[in-house]
Amino acid sequence: MADAERMKRNDLRELLMTTGMALLSSEGVRCGFEGLTFARVFERIEDQTGRRVTAASVYDRIWDSQEDFQWSVLARLIDESSTIDGRTRRRVKRILNDADVTTPEGRWEGLHRLCLFAVEQHVVEASRRQSYRILVAAAGAIASTPADDELAPGAASVRAALQSCLERETNLYVDLYGTIGAQLGFRLREPLVLRQFVLAIGALGDGMALRLTFFPEYGAKIQRPSEQPGGPPSLSSLASLGVEAIATQMLELDPDWTALPR
Repeated sequence: MADAERMKRNDLRELLMTTGMALLSSEGVRCGFEGLTFARVFERIEDQTGRRVTAASVYDRIWDSQEDFQWSVLARLIDESSTIDGRTRRRVKRILNDADVTTPEGRWEGLHRLCLFAVEQHVVEASRRQSYRILVAAAGAIASTPADDELAPGAASVRAALQSCLERETNLYVDLYGTIGAQLGFRLREPLVLRQFVLAIGALGDGMALRLTFFPEYGAKIQRPSEQPGGPPSLSSLASLGVEAIATQMLELDPDWTALPR
């Protein structure tokens, strides 16, 4: 009798899901699920744990088909994804602590440094994180289906996971950017709201992170014109320039702001 036949249904499901997620994370979607098969998952489980799983112990007990399993793995991977890297948070904190908030020029310089360093770091790091790349690819695939089309149950679960993940991420960035605004004394230009700013930045970041695979220029250093007449050009990246362009159009100094204690 195979080891899987003696395992509890929930334990077997969890073993298959976690192994499938590891396989999908290491190899990607490959424009489909060709690499995410029961046979390969069973083989990896046996290699790593010594447990032998058979198709008979999975079909009907847990999933009706291999396709149902593949959709479940993708939905779970998306549900557990996060795009805010801890190093990005730490770099944001350092820049805020170092910013000179005693003058308007110092506050704008603090915002400029955030766009220059923290955003660049986030885009490059996110583009290298496989789970994030899969999330962006899945979002593109699901978005290609008209919203009013009825999806198969598996695809519908992935759409729901994406909606939940993107909403969760948006809320996290609303909190993060709200903290930045409070520390540097910026507000949204009326009638704009912070969520709109987060959505604009998020769309730019996702697009650049995805295209970075094809166009390394997004993450490369480029020369930007000097802000002072006759001054030397400085180094930046397209990601930083894009975010700063959005920020300068949507944000303004808050005239009623009072510096927070550090």
